[in-house]
Amino acid sequence: MKQILILLPAAAVLAFACAAWADAASEAQLKDELAKTQAELARYKDGFERANAALGQVNTQVAELNAERQKAAADKTYAGKQLEYCQAKNVYLIGVGEQILTEASKKRPIPDPFTQLMRVKLENQQQEYEDKIRAGRFDPRLDRPAADAAPAAAAAPPAAPPAKTDQPPAKPDGGS
Repeated sequence: MKQILILLPAAAVLAFACAAWADAASEAQLKDELAKTQAELARYKDGFERANAALGQVNTQVAELNAERQKAAADKTYAGKQLEYCQAKNVYLIGVGEQILTEASKKRPIPDPFTQLMRVKLENQQQEYEDKIRAGRFDPRLDRPAADAAPAAAAAPPAAPPAKTDQPPAKPDGGS
């Protein structure tokens, strides 16, 4: 029995030594896995920081584009109001020109009974002024740059002329 008792503590020591050796190997393995995991975590953190920086740049660009879009929309609205104002003024000025020509045609000088040269001269002059008025008439459907010609052909004519106003529309940014 003594032998068994001696063997038992030796077996326990051997088992303990094997367990310690296994723990040491396991600890080294765990340290190695920990180092690998920490390196992978550092790579992920770096990737996250780069993605965050790129997202910040994209957000800045989106904000700039939105500001440009809003400014372009305001400019378009302003240009539309200016166009309506100019169209109304154009109609008014053409009416004034036609009224002047009508009044001028009523006031004739003393007729020249034989040659009527003065009457012909005045009629020619009146016709020239009428031609100038027609040439100065603005029609947005016809008077467009070449780049806008295709969309203008597809656009329908306006339903009613704009209301007459004496003041041009104010620019949206409050400036001139």
